[in-house]
Amino acid sequence: TFRHAFQHVGIDFTSAFHVKEPDQEYQLRKVYIRLFTCMGSRAVHLEVARDMTADTFLNLFIRFVSEHGPISTIVSDNGTNFTATARFLLELKEDPTVKRFFYKEELTWKFIRPLSPWEGGFYEIMIRQVKTALVNSMYRRALTVDQLQTLVKQCQARVNNRPLTYINSDNPIEDILTPNHLL
Repeated sequence: TFRHAFQHVGIDFTSAFHVKEPDQEYQLRKVYIRLFTCMGSRAVHLEVARDMTADTFLNLFIRFVSEHGPISTIVSDNGTNFTATARFLLELKEDPTVKRFFYKEELTWKFIRPLSPWEGGFYEIMIRQVKTALVNSMYRRALTVDQLQTLVKQCQARVNNRPLTYINSDNPIEDILTPNHLL
């Protein structure tokens, strides 16, 4: 059962984005965007991850839980053949710090079956929407981490304002249901 938004979520990381250091114009480094998708409302929560370490993930996760409340279930990719992200998530599952946190919070982390990407389709489609919005907004510009964080939150707002139902152009409804309404 769903008690609140983001109680049951899907999680994924985007591929790397290159950002510039504020004081060095030509020095680029990789960052990733972490996405949580609510299974009930299809709302998304996005944050920039400076690296793909267990400590960074755990800090992002704790901030997410502090903002949105407790989580019961997480669903994510399973299989090293999909992306480096899937390999990271499989390794992360075994990290002692992460295991202790999940045990204390009574969370269940489910991995989809190998070679079954359609099982994670509800978060993969959100990754595609977010990446499309970001790539179109950045258009060959290297941003600083701070600028990218701002752009990511703008993309989050835009994705969460999309309609959840079909909109009939003959009979427009004034207040169309969006994930933001359910948050």
